[in-house]
Amino acid sequence: PSRVLGRGGFGIVVMACLRGTAVAAKLPKDVECVQNIRHFSSVINELRVHRHIRHSNIVLFYGACVDPASNCVALVYELVRGQRLDVFVRQQIGPDDGVTRTKLLLDV
Repeated sequence: PSRVLGRGGFGIVVMACLRGTAVAAKLPKDVECVQNIRHFSSVINELRVHRHIRHSNIVLFYGACVDPASNCVALVYELVRGQRLDVFVRQQIGPDDGVTRTKLLLDV
C-alpha cells in the first residue's frame, strides 16, 4: 500500500491503484480476523449493501479483491481527496455536540 488513509474497527484504509487509478482499499487489521465467521459475515453484509448504493454524498464502491493465499478480502472504493470527515465534523460542530452531529449525519 502506498499510504495509510485511516484506521477503524474493521482495519485500515490505504491508498492503492486499480488499473492506473488511485483508489481507497479497506483491508482487515490482520489475516486471522478474515477466518473469523463473524468478521466474514460483516464483510459480506457490507458488500451486499454497497453494491446497491448510489448517492452523491457517498463514495462509490468499485468492488472487492480476494487474496487466495490468505483469504484476505479488500473492499475497493473511490478515493476522495480532501479533508477527513472526522476532522471536518469536529471543526464544524465541535467534539461534544451530539444533536448537531446527528443532524449532520441525517443530511447525508
